[in-house]
Amino acid sequence: MKENEIKFLIILRCGHCKRFMPIYEELGEKYRNNSDVVIAKIDSTVNELEDIKIQNVPTIKYVKKKTSFSYA
Repeated sequence: MKENEIKFLIILRCGHCKRFMPIYEELGEKYRNNSDVVIAKIDSTVNELEDIKIQNVPTIKYVKKKTSFSYA
């Protein structure tokens, strides 16, 4: 992996996820032209994520090259 990743794991019908969406979209706009950062919004109801354990939604997973941190 060459870049840092911020993954926003959501369930589309979740009220907390809906309230956080404008903030996350603003973050995506801020880093749109930064090739070192990937901002990803992932619907956890339709995507299988074997390497990420989701206990609550929304979950934010930050992966800095070879180090990762989870915030739920």
